[in-house]
Amino acid sequence: MSKNVKILLLPHPVIEIANPWRMDVVAAIDDRHDISIYDIDKPLAPQFEGVDIVIDHGGVSGTREMADIATGKIKLWQILGTGLDHFDMVYWRKRKTSIGIPVLRSGGGMKL
Repeated sequence: MSKNVKILLLPHPVIEIANPWRMDVVAAIDDRHDISIYDIDKPLAPQFEGVDIVIDHGGVSGTREMADIATGKIKLWQILGTGLDHFDMVYWRKRKTSIGIPVLRSGGGMKL
């Protein structure tokens, strides 16, 4: 079976919150798609190369720099969580046209 989509998981920076969610997400996706986990110690841009979807645990890890790098490449920015209190919606709304990436939260879709 070929893997259809390349996904980048941005884990929550607090290990106690990230686990066991991180491995549950990987286990649920890994058999069908190519998933990698963002590594803060590695350069940013190469980790976004060829990525179709970003899963941002809690909306905590996504940065403005990531949004700028992802522009024109990423098809979906998925927030793993029901709220957006930690996600920089102000920036995304300002850049809505140029970023061009839909943002969804686990509780359902939302409009920018």
